Parts: sequence; structure tokens; C-alpha cells
Amino acid sequence: YMSIVIGIVIAAFIYIPVIRQKFTKPILRQEQVFPEVFIPIAIVGGILLTSGLFIFGWSANRTTHWVGPLFGAATTASGAFLIFQTLFNFMGASFKPHYIASVFASNDLFRSVIASVF
Repeated sequence: YMSIVIGIVIAAFIYIPVIRQKFTKPILRQEQVFPEVFIPIAIVGGILLTSGLFIFGWSANRTTHWVGPLFGAATTASGAFLIFQTLFNFMGASFKPHYIASVFASNDLFRSVIASVF
């Protein structure tokens, strides 16, 4: 399980400075920032997530070294972290402040319904 934690920590060390540069500093300078600033980070997260699943799937057998699946799990966790963080930031930046609680509640409901179906 440590590989998942390591993957998330590495993604956080990359994510926080990028968000600070692209979102927080322009907000503090009172510039207008559009929610689409989060999309490139989600694209990177999607690439990491799928490549991590590919690495994990192809390296998890008896003949390969044990570090292969761990590297795949860390890469998958990094991608999932980036996707979820950018999703929540995108939703929070897309709606007016008095609608944000309803937006997050509907997102949680939708994710829970989809999870219960599958």
C-alpha cells in the first residue's frame, strides 16, 4: 500500500505548485481566471491513470519483478489524485458560491449511484 501513498505524495508535490502558479497567484492579483485552467492537469492525470493500469496489468505475474506492479499502482494513484483534485477544483470554480454545496452533493450522489450500479 505504500506505493499508492508514494504516488499520491509525488502527484501532490507536482500539483500544488502548478495550481499555485496558474490559479492562486492570478486570483490574488485580482485577474480573471477561467475554470478551464484545470483541464491540462486532468489530461496528464488521465494519461497517468491509464498508463499505470497498463503497467500494473502487464507486470503482475510470477515471472516479473515485484517492483513492476508497485510502479503501476503508484502511477495509477498519481493519475487518480490529479483527476479528482482537478475535478473538484473545476466544479468549485465553475459555479457561483451559493450553488457549490449543491454541485458537490449532486456529484457525490452521481458517483455513488454509478458505483452501486457497477
